[in-house]
Amino acid sequence: LLPWRAALEGTAGIVTLALAFYALFRSGLNRRFSDPSLTAEQAAAAVIFLAYISYHAGPARGALALFYPVAMLFGVARLNAGRLMVLALLALGAHGAVLQLSYMRNPAMDARAALTEFAVLMIVLPWFAVMGGYVNGLRERLAESNRGLARALERIEEIAVRDELTGMHNRRYAMEALARER
Repeated sequence: LLPWRAALEGTAGIVTLALAFYALFRSGLNRRFSDPSLTAEQAAAAVIFLAYISYHAGPARGALALFYPVAMLFGVARLNAGRLMVLALLALGAHGAVLQLSYMRNPAMDARAALTEFAVLMIVLPWFAVMGGYVNGLRERLAESNRGLARALERIEEIAVRDELTGMHNRRYAMEALARER
């Protein structure tokens, strides 16, 4: 359903962007950004190219709209709800522009279907951003809990081998050291 020219241009653009991001990572320039993984930038590039391909997709445009959450899913592990919401708004703006340009190119297109498609995206994408932010928050809290548990384990291991009053190694440590030496 996609014209070959649009498919080739979209593919060439995606490959070019992938190579550009690869060059950024290999050169180390990505370390100058607040998020060295450039997650938001990569997802934004995917959204823009998806919109470009959707513009040329004709009847397949509605099916391609399902890939906006896929592009956002790439950022769920790294981005908070606010940054995911910015991506959702970018996708809504890009898809809205696609629908407007498509209508200007072909006024006979089914405007009700296009508005329904856009309305569904207006519900799904912000919801996805909020849920993705929630998942990211859970991941961050789990990581902090794991760091706290690691600190507690270090403290317990220290208490197990040292006397708290004198700071000297206790009998247990001495017996383990002798067993190791033997």
